[in-house]
Amino acid sequence: MANYKKILVPLDGSKRSNYVLTEAINIAKRNDADVVALYVLPFSPLSYRDMKVAQETMYKEAKENLAKLKESIKKNGVDVQTKILKGHPGKLITNFANQKKNAIDLIVIGSRDLSGVKEMFLGSVSNYVVHKSKVSTLVVK
Repeated sequence: MANYKKILVPLDGSKRSNYVLTEAINIAKRNDADVVALYVLPFSPLSYRDMKVAQETMYKEAKENLAKLKESIKKNGVDVQTKILKGHPGKLITNFANQKKNAIDLIVIGSRDLSGVKEMFLGSVSNYVVHKSKVSTLVVK
């Protein structure tokens, strides 16, 4: 059994990301590991002005969500760090996890349950992370 010390959990505010976080907390408790809750604000194709307003709103919501989650994680006896990044979710998650300075041992990420043609045309953040990350990745369905 692997011994994880730092677990990266990409979050998006969805119900599924709460299930993913629960799984990450359970793994962290068993391994006496820390959790890094990473919220990625996706790039938006809106005009600059609309994008700025939307991103400010999304950033505020992400910050509020992470503050609540941080409290919940700490109540479970797990140390947590939070981070918000903006851009392509798959690339940012992978880059963050692959940087040695972040010392990530495991990524716990949710699946969007896309399959077949949808997966082929729309792509998938979890699929991207699984294939591009140098770090072990657990996909939670």
